[in-house]
Formats: sequence, structure tokens, C-alpha cells
Amino acid sequence: KKGDVHQAVIVRTAREIQERLLPHEMPELPGWEITGVSVPSLQVGGDYFDFLDLPEGRLGIAIADVSGKGIPAALLMANLQALLRGQVIHSLDVAETVGRMNDLLSRSTDFGRFATFFYGVLDRITEAQGPVAAPVAAPGAAGAAEDDEDEADEPVNLFGDEKLREVVVAAAGGPAPALRDAILSAVEAHAAGVPPSDDITLLVIRRTR
Repeated sequence: KKGDVHQAVIVRTAREIQERLLPHEMPELPGWEITGVSVPSLQVGGDYFDFLDLPEGRLGIAIADVSGKGIPAALLMANLQALLRGQVIHSLDVAETVGRMNDLLSRSTDFGRFATFFYGVLDRITEAQGPVAAPVAAPGAAGAAEDDEDEADEPVNLFGDEKLREVVVAAAGGPAPALRDAILSAVEAHAAGVPPSDDITLLVIRRTR
């Protein structure tokens, strides 16, 4: 049907936008293993992760999930990436970067649209002293809720943090890609063939020395 064809084009376009914004190569850092993956659901969502080379050998690391699905979510994801890359060139610290992004995203986003966002900085200069600034997680536009269709009060069987901890503990000591694959396998087993309702995106960062 004409409507089905039109919907298929929208989904394909949104997925292409999403794929172009995601990294196609993982950072290679001495002493660190870093890997990430985003597995799209049947409906295109707005999951996003990114790596940014910063001055003085630091690496910016971001991961986000924007509300909704389809073209609107993909466009909001593109806006989020542009805001992040626009702010890091000012050499702000983590809290300032996220705070300014939150303000700008709130002003340019309709009510009811938001992004859950994490941004941290990994310091690679081995002679630097003191801890790396604690990463800050901040939501996007405050007080917004997902669309009504995403808020059904039906019981759900979530994978949950406890199962995630169990997988991480069981795979401790192994390489980052092995942990990534173990998490994905556990999520797939938990789903037991139920089609995903949202994208699956994760980053694994492991200190090797």
C-alpha cells in the first residue's frame, strides 16, 4: 500500500541518519580498551554514542537516548551531537559543557521531547596527578515525559541493573569486546525472541594497565 511504502521510507531515512552519526571506528588508547555498539530496534529510536578528541590528550565520551522514535528522534539526536561538538571546542569542563547543552536543547526543543544524556572525559596523560573530573549525567529538557504510547502501565519484565551487574562480574578480567558481547547475549536471552521495543546501545571502557 502507498501508506506502507511511505512509512518504510521514513524508517529507512531515520535509520540512515542515526547510522551516519555513530562512530564507525573505536578509539585506540594505550592502556585502555574501548568499545561501543548500538543495535537498532524494529522502529528507529534515537540512541547515540560518540567519542571526541580533546586537547591535552583527553577523550570525550558521550552516550544518549532521545525520546520518541522515527524521524523526530533522529533529528533530535543530530541536534544533540551538533550541540556537544559545538560546546567542547570552548574547552569547558564537564559540568559546564552539559549545563550549556541542556540550556540550548531546552530552548530549541518542543515540550514533551527530551534526551537522557551522559558525558564524561577520560584523561590519557600518564603523568597527570589527581583524579579525572567525575562524569556528570544530565537530562535534556527538564520535566518532559515520553509520548503517551510509551507510558502504558502494563507490567514489564525488565533486564534490570542487577542482571547487568551479574554479567559484568562474570566477565570481569576479560577484554572489553568480550564483555560487550556477553551483555548483548544476556539481553538477547532475556528477550527470548520478543522483538525489541527500543534500541540497545552500550559502551565498555576497560583499564588494561
